Amino acid sequence: MGKYQQEVISHSEADQLRLLIDTCEETQGAKTADEARSFMSTLHQAHRLRQALEDQSTDLDLRAESARLAAVDERLLREARKMIRLLGGDQAFIEYRQQFDARPEDRWWQLDARVAAEQRRTIQRIAIAAGIVAVLAVVVYLARGILFPPNPVGDAVNSAGTRLDARNLPGALAEIDTGLNQVPTSTELLVWKGMLLELSGDAAGAQQYFDQARDNAASAAEYYLLRGQAYLRLGAADKVIANSDELLKLEPKSAEAYYLRATGYEMKGERILAMQDLDRSAQLAQDAGNDALYAMARYRYAILMQSQDMPEPTPTPTPPA
Repeated sequence: MGKYQQEVISHSEADQLRLLIDTCEETQGAKTADEARSFMSTLHQAHRLRQALEDQSTDLDLRAESARLAAVDERLLREARKMIRLLGGDQAFIEYRQQFDARPEDRWWQLDARVAAEQRRTIQRIAIAAGIVAVLAVVVYLARGILFPPNPVGDAVNSAGTRLDARNLPGALAEIDTGLNQVPTSTELLVWKGMLLELSGDAAGAQQYFDQARDNAASAAEYYLLRGQAYLRLGAADKVIANSDELLKLEPKSAEAYYLRATGYEMKGERILAMQDLDRSAQLAQDAGNDALYAMARYRYAILMQSQDMPEPTPTPTPPA
């Protein structure tokens, strides 16, 4: 083959490479398994063709194409967890990768390694945070009398929870009444009073206290957050989810609401929905600089991810609160 003919072929294939990169850039936001597989296959072809062209000709300038491919790779690595999830999980991803002549140096095929590294870093951060918390706990315990003056709201809620654990509903109501005698406008105590009356069958009385709680709350969002947390203590998963939904209508970027709803889903065994909410909670917490919530959400996500070999639950409709 003459030098001129080789250059013509190379330039024609360079155009094909650009078309492949165009396709990668246009389809990077895959939303289905088929779209994810198509994207990964196209990206693999683009990388292999770029390498072949570089090996075949020293006259072609492929720096722009290489930079575009590198940008696609970087975004893919940032969204590694999403891509693996679209492809069916770690094992399904590994099996799909085996269909290609993937090599260890092919960064676009090392998504599972990227996710594993992120999880290790998260667990390390949590371990460090746990050590700091343990030290602080000792300090707080030694200075508890100074740092924590009497807290009638917290004491009443904790005591009511203990009574509920012992199936003593009248006792739980009495504990909340004791707190309300000291702090009659407490939104949290009013929510608890409404919840306990609802549990006892007094729907009208429950609604009265719920209305008072909403009127006394700093915002409607605070009301739904406290109500969801109270139902969480009761173990009422559907009501936890319903109140989280109401909170998200008011504050769509509330990391706390996603974290709370994830707990409700996990209580119902809806693991996939719980993981989705934990992932969103972590993202929003990180954006807001809430490191503690970010660490907790990532840790719980990692725990659920490790149990992915369990049969996936079938989502069930959530009845209204």
